[in-house]
Amino acid sequence: MKGKFKAISLLLAIAMAASMFVACKNDKKTGSNGTSSQSGKREEVNLIWYHWGDTPKRPDGVIKELNKMSKEAIQTTVDFRFTSGDDQKLKTIMSTGGEFDIAFTCAWFANYVVAAQNNQLADITDKLQTVTPKLWEYIPENCWTGSRVKGKIYAVPTYKDSAATQYWQANKEYVIDGAKAEAEFKATSKALSTVTPLLEKVKKYHDESKKPYPHDLTAPLNYNWAGLNGHNNGWDTLGLDNLRLGIKIGSNSTKVQNMYEDTEYINDLKTLKYWYDNGLVNKGASEVEKDFEFKVIGTEQGWEGCEAEWAFGKDYSIVINKKYGPIYTTGSIQGAMNGISPNSKKIDRALEYLEYANLNKEYRNTLAYGVKGVNWKLNDQGQVESLTKDDWAPGAWAQTSIFELYPLKPAPADMYTNLKAVNDSAEASPLVGFIPNVDNLQTEIAACQAVVDKQYKYIQTGNVKDVDATIKQINTDLKTAGYDKIIAELQKQVDEFLKAK
Repeated sequence: MKGKFKAISLLLAIAMAASMFVACKNDKKTGSNGTSSQSGKREEVNLIWYHWGDTPKRPDGVIKELNKMSKEAIQTTVDFRFTSGDDQKLKTIMSTGGEFDIAFTCAWFANYVVAAQNNQLADITDKLQTVTPKLWEYIPENCWTGSRVKGKIYAVPTYKDSAATQYWQANKEYVIDGAKAEAEFKATSKALSTVTPLLEKVKKYHDESKKPYPHDLTAPLNYNWAGLNGHNNGWDTLGLDNLRLGIKIGSNSTKVQNMYEDTEYINDLKTLKYWYDNGLVNKGASEVEKDFEFKVIGTEQGWEGCEAEWAFGKDYSIVINKKYGPIYTTGSIQGAMNGISPNSKKIDRALEYLEYANLNKEYRNTLAYGVKGVNWKLNDQGQVESLTKDDWAPGAWAQTSIFELYPLKPAPADMYTNLKAVNDSAEASPLVGFIPNVDNLQTEIAACQAVVDKQYKYIQTGNVKDVDATIKQINTDLKTAGYDKIIAELQKQVDEFLKAK
């Protein structure tokens, strides 16, 4: 008996020593919400986050509440700096080693791939599984795969409608109730020609009723020099969105093609010219810098139910009709991300904060909607009802995972559950995760980009005399600039990527 007592005492001593060692070695614990929190006191840190979008109208109260929550949970506060949709300042900060901890980046804003390749974002590949294992588990594998650049991860993808679906949208009161164009709206699809009858009916209503387009708009469809949102739907553009090349999804081919040689794409460009010539889109669109906040008819990436969010802060309701999708591409997965500065002295803490902001439901909804009971309330159906309109409207889609959000009324309470199911069953491009190595193509890419840029804002808004003649000139200039060399090298890399899968 005495010997057994000694053995038990020895085991207890070993266990106590081991637990003390572990406690000293790792003072972190995982909270019930899956985020890392500190078991003891630690230094408070403040992070600089270059956040997507315009500064909200009344941000102070919301930011104070957000910082109160994150300070209590993970001893972290955030200095929110809004980008106003202009990435030039952020690109300069990133390229010169300027001060920031977290920055919004993506395929089309502060170019994620370029920033990663130029060491302007921290490599977080290994840290994701050690510092933020719950975040690593939460975001699906294909989203991490689509975030890799040369095998490494440099930003946390926003887990949302990562399998992209494009929708046509319309001002319900003007288009459906006023112009009585519901049938024409429901007939819209991927081909732009299917939208022409809708635009013509709305214009006829405007002309005959003398009822002005709302918000001083000048046509049924209004856009800036970038042209129609989603104009490259149906193409995996291989991370080189503005070069007008890629593989055509759904064609059962992985051939890298020139989009200016594709019949369907050319027909869409001709439709854009018809719209421009016939007053169906705003004149002078090619010279308009900023996109329009309000729309009569438009198109955006979204999901069933997101029309409530699109209508937030507007004086009209929105109806939607699917244009294309859903489908995963590397570009759609990289549609919203947040990276960390390689020069930050708080990389781990910044990553912990992103885990907290992604997984903590209370914080996530405050980040999206503002202070509960002040800016919004939750009704009995599990929907958010706004109390202060757009006092805090930061662009929730760009922040962190949308799957911890309550939907905004009148969207159905199960909207995000349904969207997750759509993601889970969506088709994927065979090139998800493919990022081309263009180190040896920089001269040709720069030359070809100059060719595309010269005509881009005109041909994409329909403001050209002759589409065929313009395309012929573009293709001639592209060939001279080395386009064939780019396509041949990309094809080689695509074939190697697919062979290695």
